[in-house]
Order: sequence, then C-alpha cells, then structure tokens
Amino acid sequence: MGEYDQHTPAEYKARFPYLKEVDSFALLNAQLDVENAFANHRKNPGHFGYPNFRAKHFSKKSYTTNISHNNIELSANYLKLPKAGWLKLRLHRQIPADAAIKSVTVTEMPSDAVYVSILTERMEKAKKGFYEEIAEEAETVKAKPSEPFRTLRAVGLDYSSPHFFVSSDGYVADMPHWYRLAEERLALEQQRLSRKVKGSKNNQKQKRKVAKLHEHIAAQRRDWQEKEATKLAARYDVVAVESLDFHGLSQALRFGKSTMDNGFGQFLSILERKLNAKGGALVRISRCEPTSKTCQCGYVNPDIVLGMQTIECPVCGRIYDRDQNAALNILKAGVRTLMRK
Repeated sequence: MGEYDQHTPAEYKARFPYLKEVDSFALLNAQLDVENAFANHRKNPGHFGYPNFRAKHFSKKSYTTNISHNNIELSANYLKLPKAGWLKLRLHRQIPADAAIKSVTVTEMPSDAVYVSILTERMEKAKKGFYEEIAEEAETVKAKPSEPFRTLRAVGLDYSSPHFFVSSDGYVADMPHWYRLAEERLALEQQRLSRKVKGSKNNQKQKRKVAKLHEHIAAQRRDWQEKEATKLAARYDVVAVESLDFHGLSQALRFGKSTMDNGFGQFLSILERKLNAKGGALVRISRCEPTSKTCQCGYVNPDIVLGMQTIECPVCGRIYDRDQNAALNILKAGVRTLMRK
C-alpha cells in the first residue's frame, strides 16, 4: 500500500496517548480505511478525490472493531465491547443462536444517540437467485410440457415528485413529505440556534435539538419506505424502474428540496434488497427511453412537455394520465430488458 503500510498504530501511542483509549482493532480498521482511500485515489483520481482530513468536531463519529478471544459478547440486552465493557442496549432484532459475531460498528449521531451495527455470519445454504430459479423452471417445463410455466407478477414504477411514484396498475403512492411538514418547526429551532453563543452549553444543547429533529424526519421517511417496499416485494416478482440521476434532478428546475425529501434512490435500494431476499428482481431501464411521450398505440408525441398531466393522443385519440402511461411503458421496457438477460 505504499508508504502507509510501513507503520502500525502502536508506534504512535507514546506520542499520542489518547490512542490508548480505544482498542487496537479500531485503530487498525481506521488505518485500513486511510490506506484504501489513498489506493483508490491513486488508481482512479478522476473518480476518487484526494482523501479529506478527518477531525474530531466535524467528522462522522464511528468506529469498527473485530472479535478476538471473546472480546465481544452479546447477552440478553447487554453488549460487551473492548475497552468499553458491558453496555446496555435496545435490540432492533434478535440475532439467531447459530450466528457468529464477526465485527461491531459503533456510531454516535449528532443528537448523542448511539447505534451499534453487529455483523454476523451464518452457515446456511445460500438462497438461489431470481435468474437461477427461472432457469430451473424453464428446464422443468422442457422436461414436462404439460406443466404450465410460472406467471411472473411484474409492475412498472414511474417516479413522481408530488406523489413519490405511480405504478402501471394505477396505484399512486402518496408519501407524506416529512421534511416539508416539519420545515416550519425546523426553521424555528435553527433560528434559536443562530442566536446562541458559539461554543456555549446552550449552543451545544440547541445543536442536539436540531439534530434530533433531522433524525426524526429521516426515520419517518425510512419507516414509510420500508413498509411500502415490503408491500411491493410481497405483491410482485419483478419491479421495473427508470435509471434516473436524482443528484442531477435535485439541482435542476428548483426540485432540490422535493427530490431530497422523497429519497427515491434510498427507496429503490430498500426495494431491491427485499426483492432479492425473496428471489425477485429490480430491473432498471435506460433513462433515454421515451416513456412519457409514447402512447400505448406506439406513437411518440414530441409535443409533450413538462407540466402536461392529461394527454390526448393525436393518432388513436386515447386520453390518458401521463404518469400511469409512463409506468406502463417502463413495465414493457423492463420485461424486454429481462428477456434479454
């Protein structure tokens, strides 16, 4: 790894005594992160920028430690960590009895809430992927032509800034815009923060209050997305979506707050995880597909512009909703993409 792999954290403990406050695995993991950051920068400087300096007061407060000689233990609602000892915690989910702990990541949020992520390993047969299952069923159909092939339940989702998404079967997901709902209260708390003396105890207390409100908004958003993704994953085997550039979308046409408040990219990650867990698939189609301008008759209307919601096709005379029509086209394009794989 170049000049960075010639030293170990132990060499610096005499010079920086505070390094002794944490366990050696935490220091080694931090060193590996630094080495990987510089290695990625050297390999591809255009994609990976020069690593930023990490400071105590404005960087993410998080560290990872690994298990060795029972230095990490989990008992009821208590967790034993190196140097920290036994800590009381509230388990989000029970860890299976046959799961072995590999590492623990501890993260302190700006609101002073502390979260622990426990990485475990289970010795079980890997689940078959979606495409492997389809291949096996295809072979079964060849061997037994009398047995029908399983019908895939598929749906297309069209991203909608005011509605979150519209599906090809007509369902409109109206997600509450949590940030917008809390914007007035958030502005008030931020105004109070601006009046506090920087560095004072009241300043720190108000900072935690603002951070707690931001975390509450994020938790509301994620909870709703998890539930919506669960419903979709239970109802469909295949979900087709467009590969949109949400970062670029947030910087155009004054859609910044609305796009970030929706968090559609996060939702797709959650949905993909849930679909893969049940053997389904999330199919992403090209953003260049004219999904909004193409009628079901096949005519591509070049006169459709942003803001037109109800469209009348000049060829077939069909009157349709722009978003649902786009979702139908996304579904068709997703099926075509799936068949090519």
